[in-house]
Amino acid sequence: MQLSKDQQEVIEAEIDNKLLLAGPGTGKTVTIIGFIKYLIEKLKIEPTSIFVITFTRSTAKELKEKIKKELSGGIKSPDVSTLHSFALRQLMKNTKRTTNLPVNFKIANDFEERYIVLEDIKRLMRVKRIDDVENLFNRLSADWETLNADTNDWEITFENPEFLGAWQEHRNVYGYLLRAELVYQLKKY
Repeated sequence: MQLSKDQQEVIEAEIDNKLLLAGPGTGKTVTIIGFIKYLIEKLKIEPTSIFVITFTRSTAKELKEKIKKELSGGIKSPDVSTLHSFALRQLMKNTKRTTNLPVNFKIANDFEERYIVLEDIKRLMRVKRIDDVENLFNRLSADWETLNADTNDWEITFENPEFLGAWQEHRNVYGYLLRAELVYQLKKY
């Protein structure tokens, strides 16, 4: 792997936080892998102490393969995962501390979310159109992403507190989390 002078400079910069902002095809992956190698080979950081977090499964898979190929001598690879799978693992490891989540929760898959959760909430609320329930879930997801759910009295001021109550009760009865809430729940706990 050949690094440019600029990439090498970024990798070896002695600062606490680094932001790699660049367009497609500019060498971000090469720089990240170079930084991981630098941490392991030069700074002698244990690979198991390094977490690489991406947004997509395909990027996580690609990074895992490239890192493994780049590390020589049978060095163990660092943990590479998506943001959501990292959040899920952390929540599961700390399940005793998460008092507001269902015990032994599972993640609702796409089918369950669409054909069970949304349909059940629609029936519980006596709503005619599934789109109305889906819009409320989208609003809920947006509040998690923007951290609006952290504001005082959020549950009361949410545009439809009845929906929120019905969903929370449903979630606790069936013991699931939605993928959309994983990162928010990790941040919260």
